[in-house]
Amino acid sequence: MSNRPSPNHPGPSTVTAFIDESLLLFLKPEHRRPLQILPLGRRRSIKDFVESLGIPHVEIGGLRLNDRQVNFDAILTGGESIQVLAPTEPVDPTRPDELQRPPLPKIRFLCDVHLGKLTRFLRLLDFDTAYQNHHGDDELIEIATGEQRLLLTRDRFLLRRARLIHGYFVRHTQPADQIREVVRRYGLHRFSRPFSRCPMCNGILQSVEKQEVLHRLPPMTANHFNAFYQCRTCSKLYWPGSHFKTLEAWVRDWLEGNRA
Repeated sequence: MSNRPSPNHPGPSTVTAFIDESLLLFLKPEHRRPLQILPLGRRRSIKDFVESLGIPHVEIGGLRLNDRQVNFDAILTGGESIQVLAPTEPVDPTRPDELQRPPLPKIRFLCDVHLGKLTRFLRLLDFDTAYQNHHGDDELIEIATGEQRLLLTRDRFLLRRARLIHGYFVRHTQPADQIREVVRRYGLHRFSRPFSRCPMCNGILQSVEKQEVLHRLPPMTANHFNAFYQCRTCSKLYWPGSHFKTLEAWVRDWLEGNRA
């Protein structure tokens, strides 16, 4: 008779794990199966065990231990069955979740150095998004925790930092796909006020009288446009020029495709 553990009868030093399919990308290729038996190694928390598989804690929406809802502190001793669940979309980080994470006071983002275009797209939709192209990993964690921002990154290892509370691994590599993905993930179409924020510096735009900025306008612009907006922070001027219809089409695509 074989002593090998089965999914119905895990061994005393193993854990039977069901992993949500959307989280399998974080596992090593040989472990990318929804149901598997894994060695425990030693007594440890479920958070420590799941992160040892490669799944960042910020990507987890719920945990089950022997069919009971638990949080990150639950202890594994061997022979247990666990489920690692992804969050239900749209995710609302401003509300308490079942893992008892402290909620954010409001949705505000922080993008890593690889997401410059996504940053500008989020700002076009009026989402407060911090970004500097020189921020290192430690600085990103400090800003995310200190300013209570949700970290968006393409660095899955960064999301495993213990201090980080809210974060997301952006799956797509192309900026247009990334903005659709983030809008869908957090249901941002419900809160967007496009063209209210400066895409360059993240400042708020305000209407300004044409006469106040006339000396800053190219002659053709002064002759053909009358509505102008100025960033309160960097003073950059904006007006609905020939490119504006293209931006409007982009925004419609980003938002309306997520109105399910």
